[in-house]
Amino acid sequence: MAAASIYAHVGDSRAYLWRNGQLTQLTEDHVWPHPELTNVLSRAVGLDEHFKLDHLEGEIQSGDRILLATDGTWSALSKAQIEN
Repeated sequence: MAAASIYAHVGDSRAYLWRNGQLTQLTEDHVWPHPELTNVLSRAVGLDEHFKLDHLEGEIQSGDRILLATDGTWSALSKAQIEN
């Protein structure tokens, strides 16, 4: 049986979905596209009085796992390491 899921996101912490042995990144990092600014947030709580919050809706199925990870985690590990 599936259950509804709703995610709200801003910044560079990530949400991943682990389903059927496949890891999928659900969120988009809110950083500047310039190589020298990849660690500088373009959107964050407190950065601006009015900020845009991303939201996603989906379904969680039996056996699914949701992983929430800060940039300190996902930047230090490869996708393969996270999957294992």
